[in-house]
Amino acid sequence: GKSTTVTFTVTAADTTTTEATTTTTESETTTTGAETTTTAGETTTVDPNADNIGDVNLDGIVDILDAVMLNKYLAGVVQLSDQALRNANCNQTTESANSVGDEDTTSLMEFLLSIVEDLPVVD
Repeated sequence: GKSTTVTFTVTAADTTTTEATTTTTESETTTTGAETTTTAGETTTVDPNADNIGDVNLDGIVDILDAVMLNKYLAGVVQLSDQALRNANCNQTTESANSVGDEDTTSLMEFLLSIVEDLPVVD
């Protein structure tokens, strides 16, 4: 089958470095790599396959870029992996516990603006 390998590195404001390799064949996509964040001598490695509510783009940080990615998903512009969808479920109140929608964007923005202290938002 056809195979494509993409490697990318992103460095932002001396705190975050991302390296990941994605290999795609006709029927599967595999991503390997982990996020490493270094701040003031401390190093934290984030597993891109672990639940991190609010981290929609799987970069290990919950920020405005996650809200943009979630809104692009809701607009049908991008698709999200299963892990990204679990992380996008920012509002887990009774009526929206198992779905991703506008209420998740609202909860994510409220978290980013410090209106709510923790994600996910629950009853």
